[in-house]
Amino acid sequence: MKPRDVQVLPIAAQTTVLRSRTWDRLKFEIEYGLQRGTTANSYLIQADKVALFDPPGESFTEIFLKNLQQRIDVKTIDYVILGHVNPNRCVTLKALLKIAPQITFVCSNPAAISL
Repeated sequence: MKPRDVQVLPIAAQTTVLRSRTWDRLKFEIEYGLQRGTTANSYLIQADKVALFDPPGESFTEIFLKNLQQRIDVKTIDYVILGHVNPNRCVTLKALLKIAPQITFVCSNPAAISL
């Protein structure tokens, strides 16, 4: 089986996708069978402000941060925007906050309470 990895691809002006890929996840939401694993897509927008959307969960923290740091100085990130929160994502969020304490997290009220 292939190891987990992170693909970093420009997709538009000032926009990059970081695709955290795993081939060992064979089910999605319990019932959907997968043939080729899954990706957790995060987006980096570099404009007047720098925003990171939906960083991946704990199993990708180290490799994701390594790839992100090759693309940008993490200390320049202004916002981390969360479309949803799950417990395994907290490890990555804490790691980002440790590197860049100036980051503002943007999320729903229920997400903020759970964080």
